[in-house]
Amino acid sequence: MILDDYLIILEAEKGYSAHTLRAYFTDIKSFILFYLETCNCRDENWQQAFEKTVQQVDKMILRRYLAAQTALKKSKKTLSRRLSALKSFF
Repeated sequence: MILDDYLIILEAEKGYSAHTLRAYFTDIKSFILFYLETCNCRDENWQQAFEKTVQQVDKMILRRYLAAQTALKKSKKTLSRRLSALKSFF
């Protein structure tokens, strides 16, 4: 799966800690679930559903996600980490 492959690369090539990898997984999964809900692309397996539609992700959906996270009163630190995770993922 695309997210699993990404995390393997972060661990092997960048030497990220288990804690950082968990945080990035949570951050990216949060975005993916938001995206799938927004585009009505839900499936039994969220990773497979995302892989089928990943080419449709654009800057606007990323902005909507960050706006939704801000509305949920996520801390600036959390928002920064989520943005960083998404930038490196995409």
